Parts: sequence; C-alpha cells; structure tokens
Amino acid sequence: MRAASHWMVVTVPQDWRERLPGVGSAELTHRIGKVLCTSHPGRATAATFVLDDDIDPADDTDLLWALATRIHPLDRSEAWYGFVHPLLNCYTPEERARQSGPIVFHDGLLPAPGEGRLPHSSFAQAYPERIRRRLLDHWDD
Repeated sequence: MRAASHWMVVTVPQDWRERLPGVGSAELTHRIGKVLCTSHPGRATAATFVLDDDIDPADDTDLLWALATRIHPLDRSEAWYGFVHPLLNCYTPEERARQSGPIVFHDGLLPAPGEGRLPHSSFAQAYPERIRRRLLDHWDD
C-alpha cells in the first residue's frame, strides 16, 4: 500500500455477525482496537480501517474507493491514546517528542444485509461473471 505503513487495514469476513451474535460494528471495531493498541504494529500505525472483506486492501483502487465511500468523515471512529511512533510525520512535534498521541480505529463495516446495505457498484461485483467475461472477451472489437 502506498501509505508507507502509516495506515493499517483490517478486513473481516462478511459472516462476522453470525460468528459474533449480538456484536455490532462499533463493538467489533472497539475489540480490534483493544487488541491492536497493545501491539507494536498497532501503536506504530496512525490509522486503522476496519472493512468488510469484499474489499481487497492490496488493490489501491479498491481500497481508496472503500475509504471514500465507507468511512464517515466524523462518526464511527475511536481514538486510543498512548505510545506513537516518533517518525510518523502526521503527529505534532510535541507528540513526536513525547512519543505519545492518538491512534484511530475507523469503523467502515457495512450494515447487515437487509438493514440499509447499499449494493456494491463495481464492475466486478455488480455484474455476473458471464456478462463480465463476455464484455472482456469483446473489449477490442
């Protein structure tokens, strides 16, 4: 990822609600934050984004689309304060000197199916395989 290890992306399987009955997306993101904020990689990353696994975090286009469409500008995030890596330029000089500041966990999980989830509108997911294949087979025609 081009964010130079300043971001972390955690994807969770779409059946996480069945695996964790009664747990909402805010609670799952909190649990992930609780684990990662006690680890060196978690504390050395300024922002972590929790997304459904329909996003390929290794695909910059897919990831940037998800961050632009699934991360609320103000809500659905939680900051944890403590050690931060002093080489991360996003922190103030005072935070870098103290090696202490916030790391943020962003809840980008979609609502459950049937509870307000919008359809995914990418070429790969909005069209059946046979249609995609037919179009790609005739792309140069």
